[in-house]
Amino acid sequence: MKHHDQVFLGFRLKKELFLAEHYKDLLDDLLDPGATLPPGVSGHEEPSPEELQTAFEGISREVRRLVETVNDAVTNAQESDDAATRKSEIETARAMISELQRMTDRHPSVQLERLEEVLLLIERIDQDTSAP
Repeated sequence: MKHHDQVFLGFRLKKELFLAEHYKDLLDDLLDPGATLPPGVSGHEEPSPEELQTAFEGISREVRRLVETVNDAVTNAQESDDAATRKSEIETARAMISELQRMTDRHPSVQLERLEEVLLLIERIDQDTSAP
């Protein structure tokens, strides 16, 4: 297998953006006169600061786990001389990247770093594995 420089996927999760995502609906309701409810009626209960902190920590742990899985799979694919192992690790990395992208769609506060570089590295490893 050909040698490629290692590129590690990273992420950033900004608490301010995370909180803004959760309070956006409340702001939209406050700014939309058509969304006004009669006094004493609540459309939905706002999460407490503790619940938001728990949610933030849960998303952070999940993103970290997925990013580590991607990085481990890419490293294993690079280091293996077995084509089947390389293909399996590449598929694992791609599956985890798909899950991360779904998370970033749901949570714009999650920002992946060096994603394009990692995808290019995965593609090169895949091409090298498929080449005779």
